[in-house]
Amino acid sequence: MHSDDETPPPRATDPLLGRAAAQSPEQQQAAQDGDHDASAHRVRLERRLYLSHTLSTWNARLFEFGAVLFLASLFPTTLLPMSVYALARGLAAVALAHPVGAWIDRGDRLAVVRASIVLQRLPVAASCSILWLLERRMATLTPRIVVGLMVLLCALAGVEKVAAMANTIAVERDWVVVVTREDEAWRRVINARMRRIDLLCKLLGPLAISIIATVSTRFAIGATLAMNVASVFFEYGCIANVYKSVPALQHNNTALPPVQHGASPSVAARFKAFLAGIVPVASFADYFRHPAFLPSFSLSLLYLTVLSFSGQFITFLLSMGFTPLHVGIARTGSTVIELSATWAAPRLMSYMGPVRGGIWSLSWQMICLTLGLGLFLRDGLGYDASHAWTSVAGLIVCIALSRLGLWGYDLCAQTIVQEEVEDGNRGAFSSVEASFQNLFELLSFATTIAFPRPEQFHWPLVISIAAVYIAGGLANLLYWADRHLSVQFLSFVSTKARLGFTFRWARFGSVGIAIGCRIVWAKLWALVATTTNDRQEAHSFTGHVLLLAAPQPSPFELLSLGKYMALGPPENMVGEEGLSAGWPCYLTSNTYGSPERINDHPNLKVLPKAAPVGLSILWSAAFLLGLVSTSLAKPTQQRRPDKSWDYIVNGAEIERREEPANASIANYSLRGKSVDPSSLGVDKVKQYTGYLDDNAKDKHLFYWFFESRNDPAKDPVVLWLSGGPGCSSMTGLFFELGPAKITSSIKVVNNPDSWNNRANVLFLDQPVGTGYSYGQDVDTSLAASKDIYALLKLFFQQFPQYAKQDFHIAGESYAGHYIPDDAAEILSHSDSGINLKSILIGNGLTDAYNQYPQYPEMACGNGGYPAVVGPNTCTQMRNAIPRCQSAIKRCYSTQNANDCTSASSACRSVSDPYYATGQNPYDVRKQCEPNSGGLCYQGMNYVEEYLNRQDVMEALNVEVDSFSNCNGQVNNDFHSTGDDMLPIQRNVPKVLAKSVPVLVYAGDADYICNWLGQRAWTLALPWPGQASFKAAQTQNLTYKAGGGSAYGTVQSAKGLAFARIFGAGHLVPMDEPKPILDLVNRWIHDGDFQH
Repeated sequence: MHSDDETPPPRATDPLLGRAAAQSPEQQQAAQDGDHDASAHRVRLERRLYLSHTLSTWNARLFEFGAVLFLASLFPTTLLPMSVYALARGLAAVALAHPVGAWIDRGDRLAVVRASIVLQRLPVAASCSILWLLERRMATLTPRIVVGLMVLLCALAGVEKVAAMANTIAVERDWVVVVTREDEAWRRVINARMRRIDLLCKLLGPLAISIIATVSTRFAIGATLAMNVASVFFEYGCIANVYKSVPALQHNNTALPPVQHGASPSVAARFKAFLAGIVPVASFADYFRHPAFLPSFSLSLLYLTVLSFSGQFITFLLSMGFTPLHVGIARTGSTVIELSATWAAPRLMSYMGPVRGGIWSLSWQMICLTLGLGLFLRDGLGYDASHAWTSVAGLIVCIALSRLGLWGYDLCAQTIVQEEVEDGNRGAFSSVEASFQNLFELLSFATTIAFPRPEQFHWPLVISIAAVYIAGGLANLLYWADRHLSVQFLSFVSTKARLGFTFRWARFGSVGIAIGCRIVWAKLWALVATTTNDRQEAHSFTGHVLLLAAPQPSPFELLSLGKYMALGPPENMVGEEGLSAGWPCYLTSNTYGSPERINDHPNLKVLPKAAPVGLSILWSAAFLLGLVSTSLAKPTQQRRPDKSWDYIVNGAEIERREEPANASIANYSLRGKSVDPSSLGVDKVKQYTGYLDDNAKDKHLFYWFFESRNDPAKDPVVLWLSGGPGCSSMTGLFFELGPAKITSSIKVVNNPDSWNNRANVLFLDQPVGTGYSYGQDVDTSLAASKDIYALLKLFFQQFPQYAKQDFHIAGESYAGHYIPDDAAEILSHSDSGINLKSILIGNGLTDAYNQYPQYPEMACGNGGYPAVVGPNTCTQMRNAIPRCQSAIKRCYSTQNANDCTSASSACRSVSDPYYATGQNPYDVRKQCEPNSGGLCYQGMNYVEEYLNRQDVMEALNVEVDSFSNCNGQVNNDFHSTGDDMLPIQRNVPKVLAKSVPVLVYAGDADYICNWLGQRAWTLALPWPGQASFKAAQTQNLTYKAGGGSAYGTVQSAKGLAFARIFGAGHLVPMDEPKPILDLVNRWIHDGDFQH
């Protein structure tokens, strides 16, 4: 068992790692020499790669910044030439992105990178020549010649941009992945160092060219040309050395298409093919369906910005009176902060993974930019913009601070894309990503074309911040969806759970908006001033805007604020003396008095008429986000008084009687009450509901117990656990195996095939946060098993008549992780008083190493049903298996959260292509039902609606105000610890060694935890009975009472059994209720297949 507090050391005898028991001194010395040689080779390889990247990035950054300075010097009164220049670069990148991607995928790697180097350097040299000519002869050239030279500059800029894009995609997205092979830790180090090089060049290059430009623009152009030409030969040679040092780089990922012989294609066909090359609809469709789409697209959105020290913002700063030296210093400070992201982001990813690390990074960026907006608008909006030097300085500081979040997210997104995108698809995927990046960059330049004057800069600024917020929303969407297609049952979260999580993050962002709104409060009330033309009412409104700045605004405060918005504030709160006292006040027109009257009050200013529209939208967004986050962030809960329960069992009393065996339950208590069978009509048998309480850690787990319909005093007790992690066992109760089901009209109907026909069944909402349970979340199966043990101990203490019966634990999907830990925890207590007789795992996730390779087989038609994906996809899925299994081995060895989350990411290429088909992941035979949400079955919605009824919650004595089938927060908490990849199957031999039989059953139409994977891990399980189990004959399963045709097969020996159920999907009791009920009753009553 792995402990709560420590990561266990690697096991020296782990069979998956194939480690030798001992090595001779000669072998150890040889191994050390080999390690030294490998380390030296790695160092040499990195140096060459870094040198090549440094030279490439230095020249790119130098010219990128220099071109802006040169154009600003040539055209000092307008943003238009620089915007058109940048627009041309972006258009070229968008138009040629797909051909570039295909070139990278199909071409020789060295030839592609070398060509990209040359095609970068030649246009830069030509551009410098033209800029030198314009600088020298601008006054004597005719407008037509100037326009012609600008057109040529734009064309050269397009070539340089496309070549730079090709170099970046090839090296960062392909070469780095091939060089690092399966070593993800090394890959993250290289990613961070290359980004650090990029940022250092971004710091030093512009600073150098800025200093030179203060002496002479013409000299700066010449220096740019000289450095560009001199470095090309060194860069050319370094990249060739890297290529020769890594044999894997010399093998292309994708073969060229075969040459077609026969008639020549028509002109129309050629034109169609040409258009397909420029606008690759198929590639875009693949991009949108790809698991890496959300982080990639979120990153692309961040290119829709004018809030970076390049292009439009630099020109704006120069127009505001900042000198090139000022700009260079500001950019230097910004880059220093950006550099810190290359140290912070890897550590953040190690701590919480790239998905959550990305969300935190974007949240930081949102807050900083919103504060910057507030500072800028305070003095920088409207006709006074040309004098708002201090406000612009404040904006510069906030932009610089926001870059920590920007580059942190860049590294997180790059890590996700590198891990997710298949080998043969890197160029195509990255080229589509580059298309979107350049498209949004184009849109950013379009904003300054639409608003070219410096005094209009607030509109591009607002648009840029809106793009960051949209990217943040998509990143949050990625977070809750991160495991929604993993090998876990029902890890799609319900609508309410998704909204709750999203709005918890929305509150975090809305605080930033609120602070910005507080700074610009005088602008925000301008909308009221427009309507009332009443300075006093408009001014008094601002007092209520302060409510938004509260980190935890109450619903009452927010509703009160809404009331003032609708009805207007009290009159005469602030009068003429308010203006005299220095309160800033703004009007949207001169309707209040004459210009002379306005000028009498220096604090009273006039805003453009369009300003209130954008500002009120911003304010309203903050208000709505705060309001909704307050109401939807979490279901509220309130503990009921003790007198509302029929019994309360305290663990401390048991501890005193049985110390020290049960010291672990001292802080637990069990509350419960009898449920009147007639109140809900679920069943006629005795029922109990209640909560297990961990009073030390504020955890409260809900349970619902049903007596057997047959003979409660003699029938066994079964504990049922659903999967997720984070999905309620109440779905098992009402959708699969419980005594009742819910119809589309939300009516309760009897289930004749309920498991409580011949068993006492206990349904438990666990882990904490699942279903009706609430409190402090847990994030590992091991931690959850402690709660399971405490529940059983206290439950059997309260009902000793059930403690005498046989006890079994059953569950499905992620319960394949829960149950082995739960059984091991029970058996670890020598005198637990829990009569554990067996465990049953249905379509479970238990052993990722042996289960993942079966995804391609199930998807490709080798599981007994037609193939769902095509041959090319099958090949891609199978090719990803070695990398997946290598990562899982590392996780099994270290049981470290970072290694295990990395394994989860590495394995998605094996499992996830299936989901792009739209086929039901729980049943390969069908599509998801319409209007079923993320859970694929409409019946799940009926269950959730029923359990949210007030009369139901009151009858069950629950302590939360809402129910969700699945909780995405719980799911992500478990994923963040790497729990889903831990080697839980190692507990199964321990259970078998205690003479506790194990039944693994699987519906054979399931994909997500398919029967091929169940068979694979049971056959591979190392235990004393392994040989007997492998040699056992597979038998047909028929009904014990009536015989008939087989409903499945079973293979069993020495306590381990594997059963395949024909025609059932992931939810076997729903699809085939009678066969599974027959199998379960034979197992728990008759002991069939247990020997």
